[in-house]
Amino acid sequence: MNAVATDRIEPALRRGVGALRHLQRSDGSWCGRIEGSSTLESDYLLMKFILHQESVPLADDRGRNTLDRIAAGLRSQQRGDGAWGAGPGSGPDLGATVKGYLALKLMGDDPDADHMRAARKSVLARGGAESSDHATRIHLACLGLLSWNAVASIPPEIILLPDWSVLRAEHTGAWSRAMLQILSVVTTRRPTRKLPAESGIGELFVDPLKRDRPPGSSDPSGAGTLLRRGIDRGLKILHVFGGTPLRGIALRRTVDWMLRTASQGDVGGHFASAAFL
Repeated sequence: MNAVATDRIEPALRRGVGALRHLQRSDGSWCGRIEGSSTLESDYLLMKFILHQESVPLADDRGRNTLDRIAAGLRSQQRGDGAWGAGPGSGPDLGATVKGYLALKLMGDDPDADHMRAARKSVLARGGAESSDHATRIHLACLGLLSWNAVASIPPEIILLPDWSVLRAEHTGAWSRAMLQILSVVTTRRPTRKLPAESGIGELFVDPLKRDRPPGSSDPSGAGTLLRRGIDRGLKILHVFGGTPLRGIALRRTVDWMLRTASQGDVGGHFASAAFL
């Protein structure tokens, strides 16, 4: 490390230590506000609508006003350009913006309101709702706003693969492992609530025909893309016939894993996995 870099680093370290000491409480601890993505609010609101619980009191008997407060928190996180970000201070995120717009529309926000127009413009500028990420597409499919054919299939049979298989969920991180197992059940069972026409989000699609198609790719002709599409098409054909002969066993084992994991308080440490659970 050269002398110039050292001259810059040491003062920065001293300032950092000083800032930490300044923030330390009288009992010796530190306390800070935990901030998360706006999708914590939008995912929660969408979950309530998927489960037909938007008018049902919460477990602690709080009523609809709690959802109104959550919606207000979601509005407060909207960026100046109309989008929502994936985290505090982050840039615009298509999935977060689609879910934010939909959640607020379901909560009664006027689509012609300035903040909704701005969100819609942001979504369309980024390829439309049809270009959303996998988790967002699942939310849309659960509300009947996107065909399940446009959602990548996750076969529950992955839980039956041998230990040495690189496709087993155990070879992924904690969050990915939980999401893979949980979403394999969701994409197999395909729970769907049909919303009234006025609650739709057709205005967020650049090409409405893509509601029935799997997500695109930056290189649609690439060998990897063609292979993934071929596998997904095969899995969807299998789904029509009830899956493999081992599907029932795989679903039961996956559900057992989910319940056992949830009872231990470990669903990947992420709200999304807990919500889908």
